[in-house]
Amino acid sequence: MEHVPSPVPGVVEHRTIDAVPAAERHGRTRDLFTIWFSANLGPLTVVTGALAPTAFGLSFRWSLAALLAGHLGGGFLMALHSAQGPQLGVPQMIQSRGQFGSVGALAVVVVVIVMYQGFFASNLVVGAQSLSEVTPVGQHTGVLLGAVVSLVVAVVGYRLMHRIGTLTSWVFGAVQLAGAVWLFTGGLPDGFLARGGFSVGGFLGVVSVGALWQIAYAPYVSDYSRYMPADRAGVRSTLWCTYAGCVLGSLLPMVVGAASASPAVTTRSRLSTVCSATRSGSSPCGASPWSRCSPTP
Repeated sequence: MEHVPSPVPGVVEHRTIDAVPAAERHGRTRDLFTIWFSANLGPLTVVTGALAPTAFGLSFRWSLAALLAGHLGGGFLMALHSAQGPQLGVPQMIQSRGQFGSVGALAVVVVVIVMYQGFFASNLVVGAQSLSEVTPVGQHTGVLLGAVVSLVVAVVGYRLMHRIGTLTSWVFGAVQLAGAVWLFTGGLPDGFLARGGFSVGGFLGVVSVGALWQIAYAPYVSDYSRYMPADRAGVRSTLWCTYAGCVLGSLLPMVVGAASASPAVTTRSRLSTVCSATRSGSSPCGASPWSRCSPTP
């Protein structure tokens, strides 16, 4: 039987839920760091971090401890799923059929669809609000613009996402790091660390927020790693590159959000610092360059 070579990938990738053949695998595991790091540098991440002092009543020190515990623990569970990608070559939701069966996996898919609809809507709204603060674009137009750009990026697929991830990791990462340095060196009042409170319920609540932020990626995390060659993308390197990118990319904005919303910060300065932080991470697509879009691939 004559061997028919795989088609050369064009502008729009053609792999969807089917396995990625070995001949079409490419990329380096370190690329997973930038795609997950950049995916979290955005307004919604900052706002979520601000929940620690505002909704759960924690001081900054306890907010930081809870966020660290949640992200470090939840991120490991998420990254374990990423390590399966190069070995199996299929999307995460298809892999779930092995645990739940073809019929049972449908219930998981329904839950994931509902969850990501809400997440996508939140990204669009917060991103559009941030965009309207620094440009003449109205919030309704911003939501529409974010949805269209996210759709285009998702349809074009994996390669474009990696290019955007690499660029925005440097640009947005530098901006948010500079904002964090400014905030902690001169943007906070005296006695900042000594103020605030603690409660077991509040602490566990923030730990849950951090852990669930990471675990929420698990239903599609291997959709990105599955394109990498199994013989070069080892389990350990895939896991740790995904883990480091996602955890660091989430912690930086959330710590900034927790600090800017601390009880020690006055209402006026709190609004200013949160606004500045969300502006620094704003992009036309919301909380990330593709606003939680999975690749077409």
